[in-house]
Amino acid sequence: MRKYFHLLKYPHNFCFLLSLSTLLVKALDKQNTSIQKLISNFNNYFPLNGKECDELTQRFTERKIKRRQFSLQQGDVCRHFSFVVHGCLKMYAIDKKGKEHNIQFAAENDWVADLSSFYAEMPSQLYIEAVEPTTLCRLNMLIFYTYIRTITNSTIISG
Repeated sequence: MRKYFHLLKYPHNFCFLLSLSTLLVKALDKQNTSIQKLISNFNNYFPLNGKECDELTQRFTERKIKRRQFSLQQGDVCRHFSFVVHGCLKMYAIDKKGKEHNIQFAAENDWVADLSSFYAEMPSQLYIEAVEPTTLCRLNMLIFYTYIRTITNSTIISG
């Protein structure tokens, strides 16, 4: 910390550092808000203790998507379960005639994933696109499977 004191001699450096730290705090608060919404969603179905909340926080990542940006495109393998913190997504397919068929709209507090692609690890036939600017909390497939194995093994050992 001492090595940065020389920056405080110049007012413009101090102002820069102060504004940078403010931006970092705001970014962390927004991410914490996203995780809090996710935890609240889980708590609607089954209560989580402190340890489970911490594990959940470590396993999910936040992703922001602009309007008309894709979370998944046809031909890609679906590798995430996505929880919609803010915004709206639509999942759809396009038939051979080029007609769009909506399958799901995922608004705030909804989950979205192409489950057949996710579990089979096969290319998706679907698109998942943001209808408006959207914030997601995503769980990666490998992390999901590792976590399920951990839970299963601890249940087998303790049960």
